[in-house]
Amino acid sequence: MLYRIVILFLIFRCATTLFAQDSTAISDSTIRLMEVEIADKKITSSNTLNEQGIFKLTPSDVNKLPRIMGETDWLKSTQFLSGVQSGNEGALGFFVRGGSPDQNLLLYDNIPILNATHLYGFLSTINGEAIEQLQFHKNYVPTTKSGRLATAMEIDSKNGNNKAIKASITLGIISAKFSVDGPIKSSKTTFSIYGRGSFLGAISQKISKKAYKNSLGAGIQIAYYFYDLNANIQHTFNGKHQLKYSFFLSHDFYNLQSEEIGNESFIPIDTTFSKVDNKYNYKNKLQWMNIGNGLTWNYLPKEKWRLKNQLLFSNYTIRFNRTEKETTDYLGNQIYDATWLHKIKSFVRTFSLKSEIIFTPNNSNRTDFGMQLSMNSMQVLQSNINFKRDYKDILANVPDVDSTTGNSYPVFTYFLATAHAQHEFTWKQLQLTVGFNLNFYQQKKQHYTTPEGRFKLQYKLPKQLVISGAVMYTAQHVHLLNSRQSDILYDVWLPTSQYIKPQTALNFSGSIHQTIKQWQWSVDAYYRKMFNQIDYKNNAGFLSSKQSIESQVYTNGTGKAYGVEFFVAKSKGKITASARYNLAWSTRQFDSLNNGQPFFYKYDKRHDLALMIAYRFKKHFDVSLTWVFNSGQRTTIPKAYYYASGEWLPVYSNMNDYVLPKYHRMDISFNYTKETKQLTHQFNFSIFNLYSRQNVFSVYTKKSVGSVDKTYYQLSLFPILPSLSYSITIKANEK
Repeated sequence: MLYRIVILFLIFRCATTLFAQDSTAISDSTIRLMEVEIADKKITSSNTLNEQGIFKLTPSDVNKLPRIMGETDWLKSTQFLSGVQSGNEGALGFFVRGGSPDQNLLLYDNIPILNATHLYGFLSTINGEAIEQLQFHKNYVPTTKSGRLATAMEIDSKNGNNKAIKASITLGIISAKFSVDGPIKSSKTTFSIYGRGSFLGAISQKISKKAYKNSLGAGIQIAYYFYDLNANIQHTFNGKHQLKYSFFLSHDFYNLQSEEIGNESFIPIDTTFSKVDNKYNYKNKLQWMNIGNGLTWNYLPKEKWRLKNQLLFSNYTIRFNRTEKETTDYLGNQIYDATWLHKIKSFVRTFSLKSEIIFTPNNSNRTDFGMQLSMNSMQVLQSNINFKRDYKDILANVPDVDSTTGNSYPVFTYFLATAHAQHEFTWKQLQLTVGFNLNFYQQKKQHYTTPEGRFKLQYKLPKQLVISGAVMYTAQHVHLLNSRQSDILYDVWLPTSQYIKPQTALNFSGSIHQTIKQWQWSVDAYYRKMFNQIDYKNNAGFLSSKQSIESQVYTNGTGKAYGVEFFVAKSKGKITASARYNLAWSTRQFDSLNNGQPFFYKYDKRHDLALMIAYRFKKHFDVSLTWVFNSGQRTTIPKAYYYASGEWLPVYSNMNDYVLPKYHRMDISFNYTKETKQLTHQFNFSIFNLYSRQNVFSVYTKKSVGSVDKTYYQLSLFPILPSLSYSITIKANEK
């Protein structure tokens, strides 16, 4: 049996930095977080870049990195791979080569995941203990992983061992988790279950209230909870048949409650009630959830043939409830009470049948072909708003207000069929790969037929030096509207329709890489031209319930992404290390936006650097250190305001011409491991954000009373986070 005992100590920090539009930071408030966990960690040699130029991560690679809140996090680990951006906290998905997160496909046992993060991008929704390996395709994406413009990342779940039942349990002040795996009756059937949950909100609610009170003068309380579950069961019937069922679930709860006092109201400014006293109280409840199911049947009819059939289902849901109350007084007399109730719901559901046949006649040839059929449905921001205003005392003769509004967006349902074929030919040192996809898409009466093609040429030179080049023409039938408010609630998924055409892209890439004993290095260059891009109109950042979707979205945009990536790693020996640097540009262009001129995209980050070093001093002791740096994210800020129709309206210059502060962070981890015949002891001490850099989580504005000037606030959520852990593992006797 494997037992894990954990003790956690927590002090939560909610740091808020205030800065004016053209000024540096002038204030902050800090409350600290510390936690202690017991978990195992071991440094071993690894080889993250294989001969095909595909990056692969295994548990030994991930365990080298410092832990986050006591967790080994696979999604954070990918930030040390060439081409992947770091420092996108507060956003869903993963970011590659300056593209939108929807342009990268994330698969868990071939089940698509649309939001892979807890804590607004701080932790992965996939428990690290449940993962066997991760593969990252960026220059050439196999035809079986198509459906996105740019890259694919596939995660394979860990099967249960077939020797003996193993179990672990973790208990703490803010979190708990468990795992069980092993055989069922015989070694032919195995299972694994991994569960994890956080009840951080019980502590953060009181601490955040104090933090915001000191910095903003408002009583804001934040409570955050999440849980996730990963499980699979696998049965091998004989040497030809194997059946596997995979399941994952993640659920996040974010509650925010605020109390404020002010002197503004909804009474027009030209009335006699120009100075009033207001009391505001609002409660926000935001939830997002992923559910995935997959049934896989592997069949080996003959020695050179393999058949793989899958039934896949995924569901991503966002729910939001907001209750806001206002009481307004004038000279001690109550004027009115007002209440808003706002509910929003969105979901994306996919049900797929996938079949793949692999034929390998000899060592020089391999052919993959098959088909995928999927039914998809999307609910786009189903919104309902109820507003009530009850006039009192001196305005008792004014009629009360009670109104309900909502949008009429339908549930979009569409069908997608994809046929794919790929052939790989190897002759001596030359390898040629050619792939083709044909997609048929239908949404109501609108249909599109989109072909895809891909080509890769690779040649091995002496001394394990490999050069390769690839060209891909890719298509994508879903779009993600990225909110300019840094809020996943308004990151809206939209299907291809009569007004929104399928995204397409032409990708060019070249690579040279080499493995020499303990060392690996690579240099990649890429250029991507994108078509049929979309964006919010008029810097809205959200969809209004009173207008059609097509009237609020710019369509038929183009984009470019290009750059150079450098990677070097030492993967064996007492000292292991890696470094990667991305130099990148990413732009968008729309006829009716930014005067028709190209502008830098939201995720354009010119420089992105990630360093890691691990050192084993002796047999029992090792240390690891990481540092990440990138150029700040881009945003658009008004340059001036003008008064029209009774309100102040913003004036913008160029899109995304303001660059937020640079992101950088250092983490460190120490391990002491002692093994005996039946026991393994390990002590771990890690510090996340060693020098407590106040990186930007989000930016929001607050208008000064009686003035059109706005103050911009920077919210920073993740300061220095130390953790101390101890683990004990009891080795079971195998039967």
